[in-house]
Amino acid sequence: MELILFLIVGIFVGILGSLLGIGGGVVIVPLLVFYWGYEPQVAIGTSVLVVLLNSISGTLGYMRQKQVCVDAAIKFALATVPGAFLGSFAAEFLQGRLFFGVFCLIFV
Repeated sequence: MELILFLIVGIFVGILGSLLGIGGGVVIVPLLVFYWGYEPQVAIGTSVLVVLLNSISGTLGYMRQKQVCVDAAIKFALATVPGAFLGSFAAEFLQGRLFFGVFCLIFV
């Protein structure tokens, strides 16, 4: 049953991420933390890997359609690297209610 739920959520996140250009972590992280009981850091790391794989497949599809501005994508990607690096370290300190509060503050 759990595998089926992962599959359903995964398909939803893949469609949402590719259709709207969002990573899907907004859906994945809360489910992993609040439904499946993962630690926030593990949920975030897992989500980042899922988003990476989803982004690669979506990017290839959009590139085949010639719907990607590679120059702008590279600039934005390079600009996000320091924030992603700092965010991974900040995630170490997010526990329980603090994680929930930060998550709600950012995504609500």
